[in-house]
Amino acid sequence: MFKKISAGVIACLMLGALAANTNAILSDKTATAPGVANGSINVADGTTLDAGYGTTSIPLVEFNDQRGYSDHETYGKFWTAFDADYLYVYVEVTDPDIDYSGAQDHMKDSVAILIDFDYNRTENYPYGDNPNNRVGYLNLTGQGSYVSYHIYNGEARPEYADLAAMVKYSAVADTGDGRILYEFALPFPDDFEVVEGAKFGLEVQINACGDQQRLGMTTWSYDGSNNWRWSDCAGTMILGAPYVEPDEPTDDPTDDPTDEPTDEPTDTPVTADAGLVAAAALMAVAAGVVLSKKRG
Repeated sequence: MFKKISAGVIACLMLGALAANTNAILSDKTATAPGVANGSINVADGTTLDAGYGTTSIPLVEFNDQRGYSDHETYGKFWTAFDADYLYVYVEVTDPDIDYSGAQDHMKDSVAILIDFDYNRTENYPYGDNPNNRVGYLNLTGQGSYVSYHIYNGEARPEYADLAAMVKYSAVADTGDGRILYEFALPFPDDFEVVEGAKFGLEVQINACGDQQRLGMTTWSYDGSNNWRWSDCAGTMILGAPYVEPDEPTDDPTDDPTDEPTDEPTDTPVTADAGLVAAAALMAVAAGVVLSKKRG
């Protein structure tokens, strides 16, 4: 599942020359992910936006121009949800010129996600400074080619091998109407508490490509420093209320089977009026006397 990442590639993408950027403005983007039942979102079917994501999307319309990119026509939106084990991200990209001709994944139409479970918005800090941080990065092309780094790469961070193996993803290269669809299930680290109000850093980025190169980047937060090397690039994702299983239905006490009518015979004797019984007896005696006289 995971490609072998050379030290040079990781250095280029994540470490690089960490220019001083402590005065950068931290992203003010925030969003809340709704809770869903465990396993209720089917990531394998990337064409379906499951109901658990809700109806509110998050726009991807900020064009990152720090490298002089020219593509300002590719944009998108994304949705999030979570359960006890995963953060789910569904991304829809609108691209007038879908292109997969690049030699490397980030030079093909793709979506990249950065997630920062160390979350600290009191200062801007470099991601490459701390080799033990809980930061994950991945890139998925519309054709399904996947690359991962840091906590989502079992080779780069062996202590997170189990976590890396849990990642799920799918993609639809072209819906036929100029859209590309992506879906991810990103596992939470064991030491991250999945509770209502929990926060972490998140950035979703569209790589718009053509002529075997990247022509533009469209993101949730504007710019960010040094192509994701500093924490100011990430917005804030907040977990909403976790999904709660509904209570099991209980029996209605009015449905007591003992109240049902039955056809069983009862032992209660049937009584008649005493006067009527006596009159009938007298009539029978009188009839007997008359009959006796006739025979005599």
